Amino acid sequence: MTTTNINDALYVQEIGKVALSVINWHERFETSAIDTEDKEDAVIQLLLKSSLMTEELGEFVKDANHINLDGMMYELGDILYSVLDLILTAGPDMYPLLKQMRDSNDSKSIDTHVLNPLGTKLIKR
Repeated sequence: MTTTNINDALYVQEIGKVALSVINWHERFETSAIDTEDKEDAVIQLLLKSSLMTEELGEFVKDANHINLDGMMYELGDILYSVLDLILTAGPDMYPLLKQMRDSNDSKSIDTHVLNPLGTKLIKR
């Protein structure tokens, strides 16, 4: 599998634009990050927000079942939007965790991991 058809700069730029759109949406509707000090309320708020992501994922699968590639691509955008919304809602406590996730993924290589037979998940050697 190769990603040579992906323009890295455009990819990052477009995802950045979606992230800004999520921020602008929150500003327009005057929403804010959750209070992570109240763990129980934070969990409830994130679960409520995650229902949108679940809905979008369901629409993606529905389009896949109908062999509707255009619909699937559109729903990928909606899934991205809903994931970025969850991250923004989670607030600044997420930033160190995002770095930890990036560092973990960036440390993986063909020397340390192999793709499963479907080519969908890395397995530690």
